[in-house]
Amino acid sequence: MSAAQMETPGEAVAAATQAQKLSTNEPILSDPSAKLKALLMERAARAGVNVYEMGSGGYAVGWWARSREVPDLRALSRCLTQLGVAA
Repeated sequence: MSAAQMETPGEAVAAATQAQKLSTNEPILSDPSAKLKALLMERAARAGVNVYEMGSGGYAVGWWARSREVPDLRALSRCLTQLGVAA
């Protein structure tokens, strides 16, 4: 193999990642609930609140020495709003 054909693993991974980003059409394939979940998880993490997805489809919310289980995204949003995390 010539030097032009060989790539380091880091370059190959970067090229594959870039190709995936270019081939994904975000506006067409977007899921509103996935976006909301990512937004809520990000805000909770920044505020120091732990949020875990449960096998039942709900979420476990933990802060300080307390925890609460909520059944869905709507309840998660309300819970985080009560904690002052999500507005």
